[in-house]
Amino acid sequence: MPMPYVLIVAAMGAITFDPHLQDHMVLQREPAVASWTSNETSARCKNVTLDETAGTWYAERVVPLKGFVWYQGENDMGHVFGNVAQNRGYACEVPAMIAEWRTLFSTSGATDPNVPFGLVTIANGGTEGHPDVGGMHLAQMGSYGAIPNPAMPNTFLGHAYDLDDPFSNQTCWENSCCPDQGTPKPGKTCDGCDGFCDAQAGTQFYIGPIHPRAKELFGSRLAMAALGNVSGGELIMTFKTMKSSWENDRVIVNPYWDSHVDILTNASLFCLQANQSTEHVDTATLCKDNGEGMEEVFPMPANLLTTWKTVHIASKNATSISADVSSLAGSVYGVRYMWGGSCCDGRPPTSDPCPVASCPLKGAPSAYPANPFVAKIVNG
Repeated sequence: MPMPYVLIVAAMGAITFDPHLQDHMVLQREPAVASWTSNETSARCKNVTLDETAGTWYAERVVPLKGFVWYQGENDMGHVFGNVAQNRGYACEVPAMIAEWRTLFSTSGATDPNVPFGLVTIANGGTEGHPDVGGMHLAQMGSYGAIPNPAMPNTFLGHAYDLDDPFSNQTCWENSCCPDQGTPKPGKTCDGCDGFCDAQAGTQFYIGPIHPRAKELFGSRLAMAALGNVSGGELIMTFKTMKSSWENDRVIVNPYWDSHVDILTNASLFCLQANQSTEHVDTATLCKDNGEGMEEVFPMPANLLTTWKTVHIASKNATSISADVSSLAGSVYGVRYMWGGSCCDGRPPTSDPCPVASCPLKGAPSAYPANPFVAKIVNG
């Protein structure tokens, strides 16, 4: 199994090696001598001259860990998302890991015990075939739907749910349409595949499009979130459901393609995480979490993967949106946004790329995407 690597940058020109040494363990200042000496270093390394800078950068830039960034989750899509209040599932694991890492790295006293911790929500195309990626996003934020929160203090977030690979549609590849694949498969069309093949030739996929290749926005969003939430900057880049915590931000609807939310019309079918395994496939549909942290089996023909109905966003103002539900029969029992699918859902079939960051709701002027959310409407 490959081991993870940590890149620590402590770069500066015109500096010697000595400042990077560990002062309190390797170096020892002799009170009666104006120069620095090191029993361990001098025993191992001859012709070494240490001066007053020795150990200074180790203490300032190497040992004091400035923060973490965590980007993971695709392989947990088939596991229980859970809830931090119930100490269940992924939603419990993330805050527990943050607390554990902070404790471990602060033991020496050099790293702040509340060191900043950044997280990235997985792209909506990283489901590995499982439903309800919005539930994973909720779990990644410790069940609160936004960070920082009481379970995850001093954290910051870079959304990637709207940063799917522009060419996540694999039809061109599956049809062997690209030059390095040889001859296209018999009976398959390769119309409009030039863009896909050019992108594949430039930067290849790693285990397919579940790992988006366009990473620039990932980094810039994390940088802005860290600036606003943990570094004393003016920008606050974290949304709380639909409302931005940046005071001057307002809601805008991206006009790229189809602006919509999902509406639940059957109160008995509310489910935070459906199961897409073959279990009960002939007789029932399994809900892993019915909103109360319990599994529930719904008799057929109830289908938790299609029971939510899409409605279009009809209007908006600076702080809210309105959806037209006149086409639905019955009452409204739930609403959710970007709980699955891509920003280009509803677009006619095409081999054109889906532009990154083109999901419907975002803030302005921050351009930061609204948090995916789900809400159960009581007495709908």
